[in-house]
Amino acid sequence: MMNRYKLEDKKVTLSENYKGSEVLFQDLIRGYLVSTVFLGYDASCGVSEEPLVFETMVFENSFEDLYCRRCSTYDDAMVQHETAKTLFWEKVNE
Repeated sequence: MMNRYKLEDKKVTLSENYKGSEVLFQDLIRGYLVSTVFLGYDASCGVSEEPLVFETMVFENSFEDLYCRRCSTYDDAMVQHETAKTLFWEKVNE
């Protein structure tokens, strides 16, 4: 069975109660939606020692996903979100 997690005070801990994903940050950059969520489960599929419980995705108007990155900590998720914003801001301004 898949492990479930909760986010409390920016810390990830195991949890018996899965509450679903939680949107942490969202920004719209000239038609691109940059969204970072706490998943509440490990999306690593066994390829990472640490559970990958945060996900940053970028969508176009059609909601086709153009970018996806996952990480294990809240701090890394914040950096990942800002990195995605920068990448797609630069893409728009090319």
